[in-house]
Amino acid sequence: MKNPNQKIIERIRHLENELYNARRTILSLVSDELQTVVDSYSDCISRQDVSDWQLEVANKVVLFAKIDDTGRTECPLCHSFGSNLYSHGYKVPEGLLRHLTGFGRVNQCPVMRHINGLAREQVDPEARIDLQALKLAVYGT
Repeated sequence: MKNPNQKIIERIRHLENELYNARRTILSLVSDELQTVVDSYSDCISRQDVSDWQLEVANKVVLFAKIDDTGRTECPLCHSFGSNLYSHGYKVPEGLLRHLTGFGRVNQCPVMRHINGLAREQVDPEARIDLQALKLAVYGT
């Protein structure tokens, strides 16, 4: 019979894999024209790279916006129109940039948030649970 602590470790590993797979699935649902833009997170090798990458990608995503005659657009990634009661869509470029980066008092684009998670996990070893440290804490060896 397995040690209960081993079950916890296996469960954590399973959940981390599920989260990674869910994020990759979200990324795969992005339109083909934006796929290479957002998939470029794999070029990040430091936390600063991730910060720079996020702003660069947000600016590139704005270029794909289909702007209406009021200067507003839906998010090209999540297709949200925002939650403004008086206007439909994000003002381009500032409103859409805020949505994509989560700057200010806005909800960040959920697609961008998950892609950022992939980038952070890639460059930050502490972003994923250290299973060796967990085993040491649980088993003491």
